Amino acid sequence: MAVAKKYLTERLLIGIICAVALLAAGPTLAGYARALAALPVYGAVCGFDKIFGSAAATPDEYRSFVLDRGCDIDAAIRGIVTALGQSLGSGLGSGLGSGLDPGVDPQRIVAIYHGSRRAESGDELSAMSTLRGALRAFPTSAANDACAAGADCAPPSFPSDYDLVGLFNAYVAFARAHFLDAVDDGADYIAATLRIGPFGQVIVLIVYAAAALIITKKLVDLWLFCASALAKRPPPTS
Repeated sequence: MAVAKKYLTERLLIGIICAVALLAAGPTLAGYARALAALPVYGAVCGFDKIFGSAAATPDEYRSFVLDRGCDIDAAIRGIVTALGQSLGSGLGSGLGSGLDPGVDPQRIVAIYHGSRRAESGDELSAMSTLRGALRAFPTSAANDACAAGADCAPPSFPSDYDLVGLFNAYVAFARAHFLDAVDDGADYIAATLRIGPFGQVIVLIVYAAAALIITKKLVDLWLFCASALAKRPPPTS
C-alpha cells in the first residue's frame, strides 16, 4: 500500500512540475516561435528581398507584420493614427492619456516617422509617442493602441473577491504580456540581424534551422518524458 501511495505521489508531482513548466515558459516560447515562424511567411507575402535583399526589413517593418499589421509600415502608421483620432474624437479615448488631437494628419506622422519632417506641435509629439508603443502591440482596437503607450486602461471586468476568476485573469495577463514581449524581442532581433547584410542573413538562416530543430526536439522530449512518466505502471504491491 505504501509503495502504491508513493508511486501515485511521484506521478502527481511529475504532472504538476510539467504543468507548471508549460504554464510558466509556454507564453515566452510561443512568442519567440511566432516571431521565428513568421520569417518565411513574411518573405512569401511581402517579398523575399525583404529578407535577402540589400534593403532588408527594419525591426518596425518585420514586427508590424508579425503583429498582424501587414507588410506596409506606412499603412500601419496611418491606420493607428486614424483609429486613435477617431476614438478620441468620439469620446471613446477619454482617460487614455495620449492627448492626440483627432485633427492630426496621419500622412504627416508617416513623414515624421521616416525623418523627412519634424514634429511641430505637442499633438504630433504625442502621436509619435503613442505610435511607438502601438507598433509593439496587436491591432485589437484604438483603445489597445493607446494602452500600448503606457496609458491607463480599463479596469478588470471581474471583482477582485472572485479568487478563481482573479487567478485565471492574472495568468492570462501574465501570459499575454510575456507572449507579446517575446514576439517583439524576437522580431527585433531577427530584423536587426538581417540588416547586417549577407553575413547576418546567413546567420539568421542557420539560427532559424537550428532553432526549429531544437525547439521541436525539446517539445518532443518533454512530451515523451511526461507521457512515459505518467504512463509508468505502479510496482507490484506484493
